[in-house]
Amino acid sequence: MRVLALDLSSKTGWAFFDEGVLKDRGLVQLGQPILSFCEYPWCYMEAARAQAEKVYAVVQAIQPDQIVIEETNAGRNRYTQKFLEFLHCRILQLLEGRNVVYISSGVWRHKLELKLSAMDKRKNSRIREAKKIAKQKGEKVDPALLKELGQKGRKGKKHLAVEYANTHYGLQLKMKDNDIADAICLGAALLKGAEICDGNRDWRD
Repeated sequence: MRVLALDLSSKTGWAFFDEGVLKDRGLVQLGQPILSFCEYPWCYMEAARAQAEKVYAVVQAIQPDQIVIEETNAGRNRYTQKFLEFLHCRILQLLEGRNVVYISSGVWRHKLELKLSAMDKRKNSRIREAKKIAKQKGEKVDPALLKELGQKGRKGKKHLAVEYANTHYGLQLKMKDNDIADAICLGAALLKGAEICDGNRDWRD
């Protein structure tokens, strides 16, 4: 089974698995601001078309038996959300007739048991408090504290995905590679039997 996992966005992370083995991964970038394509609102349609075609080129090159896409989440930025929905629509048009499934981000994280440890939460709490105090004083957080804790800021979901990809697949991804890490985790969760979205249940993260 050749599986291609896609974390769709203007920076689409992808991961290719062949018989359960991670064979390749990468990032497809839109490469220019959405508003630079043409006048609003048509620029969103054009940007989505351009990104979908770039992603589809990866599909064409790999020819997977199954494609798994991360389900959309309700975003805080209406224009980011608009682009994502346009992009999903356009890529599905290109993928019509192929074996495509969706998995919620909350579902794949749960399947891979990606959650903050008690230690992670304690460190996050210390950093949050340190930032609050530093802000009140108009200063930066004490570098010695960050060095002691071994992290530059609070640890979140993206950090967990990068850690999982590096640990389980022998990679050296950085936080800037979090879109790729998400795609790898998405594909890994599918291969482990993560529940697939059916378009009916509300799959909240």
